Amino acid sequence: MNQAPHPKLLSKKLLKSEVPSAQAAKPTLVIVSPALASANNGNWQTAKRYRQLLSAHFRVRLVSEWDGANSDDVLIALHARRSFPSIAAWHTAHGAKGLVVVLTVLICTAIFNTIHRPNNL
Repeated sequence: MNQAPHPKLLSKKLLKSEVPSAQAAKPTLVIVSPALASANNGNWQTAKRYRQLLSAHFRVRLVSEWDGANSDDVLIALHARRSFPSIAAWHTAHGAKGLVVVLTVLICTAIFNTIHRPNNL
């Protein structure tokens, strides 16, 4: 009868094979938020939470507008309308690959303002 390997031996084998090399770097993710720390509003709080959640897997940068950095692998745009210049610039450089647009405002308010006040950009 075959016995399962001893858990300590198994974990040592897994740990050795799963240890990331020093060469393996985290991909870079940039979060575009129309408001940063000085505003301390909902967009900033969302950006801060996303940074905390994603920093284990990515090197995270927070910016108010994307600067075109070639080292960025993923762009998360908070507030589609206010981050549109960054979204358009990313799309020109990379297409849709790595582009995430997050709707961060109350949908009802955004739709109402867009329909009833189209010049309120």
